[in-house]
Amino acid sequence: LVNHAPTPQQVNAKLRWSSQHTTRPEWLTMSPLDWSSSSSVGLALDLVATRDLAAGEEVLMDYGTAWELAWNKHVEEFTPLLDSQHYMTEYDWDDHIAVL
Repeated sequence: LVNHAPTPQQVNAKLRWSSQHTTRPEWLTMSPLDWSSSSSVGLALDLVATRDLAAGEEVLMDYGTAWELAWNKHVEEFTPLLDSQHYMTEYDWDDHIAVL
């Protein structure tokens, strides 16, 4: 799993176009819709550590400003569905798991 780094100093990974043989140059000009309907797919991106990582260390990258703004808006505006009687926030889950 890869999570968003809260600060630029915490970034320890990045994505780059893959250097493996499975990358096809024509993919750079295809739309996501074209990719999804393709019968032949392969690895297009590599996740690369930007420094040595310790065993068990969380992998963090910068998802970008647009993602962060959208996430903050979601957090501010989100309300669970009316029939979601068992809804728990991530904080509730953290507390619940810590007790286990």
